[in-house]
Amino acid sequence: MKQLRDLIIPRKDLQDWDDNITWVKDGSIYITTVPELTKANPVYTSEVNYHSKNLFHLKELPLELANKFEFEQASRNALLNSIPNSNVRLCRVAKMDLNYVAILTNNCNVTVFDPAGNAVVNLDEPDRSVESRAYHSVDWSPQDEYIAVGNEMNEIVIFEMKQEDQTVKFNHFKTIQLDAGIENAWVTNIKWYENGRILAVLSNNAVYCINERNWEASLISSPGRYKIIDIQIVGENYVVISMVGVILRVDLRTMNTFHLETGLKSESKIIPIINTENIILLSNNSSCKIDIGASTPTISNDDVISPYLEKKFKKWNDVWNEFNKHETTLSIYGISLSPDKFSVAILYNIERVSIKYLITSERQYNITFIPLSDNWKISRFAKGFAWYQTYSIYNNKLPIIENAVDTSSTKFDTNTDFNSYLKTILNDEKMNYMRFFNFTREHPKIDVFRKTIYEYAIANKDLFTNDLDIACFESLASILHLDCPIHLSNSIPIKSDFIQESFNFGSNSDNPDVITAEGGNNWRRCSVTLLPILTTEVKICPMSKQRVISLEQSENLNEFGWFTRTLLQVFNDVSVYCGTDMQ
Repeated sequence: MKQLRDLIIPRKDLQDWDDNITWVKDGSIYITTVPELTKANPVYTSEVNYHSKNLFHLKELPLELANKFEFEQASRNALLNSIPNSNVRLCRVAKMDLNYVAILTNNCNVTVFDPAGNAVVNLDEPDRSVESRAYHSVDWSPQDEYIAVGNEMNEIVIFEMKQEDQTVKFNHFKTIQLDAGIENAWVTNIKWYENGRILAVLSNNAVYCINERNWEASLISSPGRYKIIDIQIVGENYVVISMVGVILRVDLRTMNTFHLETGLKSESKIIPIINTENIILLSNNSSCKIDIGASTPTISNDDVISPYLEKKFKKWNDVWNEFNKHETTLSIYGISLSPDKFSVAILYNIERVSIKYLITSERQYNITFIPLSDNWKISRFAKGFAWYQTYSIYNNKLPIIENAVDTSSTKFDTNTDFNSYLKTILNDEKMNYMRFFNFTREHPKIDVFRKTIYEYAIANKDLFTNDLDIACFESLASILHLDCPIHLSNSIPIKSDFIQESFNFGSNSDNPDVITAEGGNNWRRCSVTLLPILTTEVKICPMSKQRVISLEQSENLNEFGWFTRTLLQVFNDVSVYCGTDMQ
């Protein structure tokens, strides 16, 4: 399979950590560069030409990182103020649609930022001791209801995220004590999984598993002197723990532990292969594949990732070390699975082994994208551009779908409230499969979506009393060439800040793009409500370039009803065409 060319991160430096990259649901990638965090924003280009630079646009995020310990007497903890400036140590992004970013800093703070880059909260419990407030790990719950942090007192502290008076607040929810018998053990790693389990690693190399149903912590690996490099849940029942030269497999059903020597001489990351119980152990020097689900796991050659990295290493030597005069090394600085788990992004560089000094402007890092399976499918854990990225990584191979796409059988419950109805459509596998095809079409279509909205309107026609709702209903029926049981008896005015025009929706054409006012002027339609757009204050789909009326800018000028208002509330945020965030 032909591979995408690397995404280059030029003129940047990294913190001395091994978790420098995070790939999130909307297709964005965060890289913990210094002094500013770097974000690779997803973009749409119809011709990718096997180059990942056509899928991403690099941008710096100058975040204001506060230090709650700045004026503390930190005599018992020299780390807190040893570095005057706060830097990003770890980045964790909300896993669903909120796009909130949690930043763990070098001085043990966790600050949450909104999508615009504004600080929402610096997580803290001011009445507790310094050790209880110093955080060394962070992760979000699968549904973004909670955020968990690990402190220096063997505790996981969970904050609940709530919407209060149009603002987001984080309130203390629960503190989980991992081992009261240990003094001053730090929680150095937290991973919160979709199945409701939380894995936590302590500084003494003990591993705990917490069940979200009862919040009870169980010791699954005792403290030891060998540093734990990585932990993963593989399949439904196994926890895999990586150390130098060794992995441990813990069966969560029986709590039995299997010990396997890998022979790898350096720190190894665990990469699970989707829809299997296989993993890839990847280090700077070598890699291997292991079937974790086997009764006796054995090691085999890595035929998934290794061929790609070996090819890159050989190509670098052919160009920069043609006569093998120098020793070269490949260094991996971070690994992140794609949101749908079908691909992996590896942050690395290859360089000559020598004593040298490089300034930041001389440095360059590469991100390579590697497929982990033969096929892929639309996943609810990814959306919009992330689908298109996977499609490009898999050499424009179409996603598979378990059941044939039959739009005539795609029916939804019209007895629910309209907002829930729209959210159900957006999460439906078949509907998302059809939305994905808009990335590959010259002219994107949403006829199937409009048909489902029309069906809801027909089932709830007695609720239509607002003129704009009826105008939307009539326009839908006209464009779909279907009957409309409700009609406006006269023309209605549409207002903007500077213009007002009257429209007769009953006599207008079935053109989904343009509508003509009574004065003869042609106006572009809102692609969702089909109402005319008389203002530049609109939301734009970054893929199709279709426009949607901005509810925030127009609701004080026009009296939207329940139908049009709900459509705009939902699709001001997410594109009906492809699932991306609206701009």
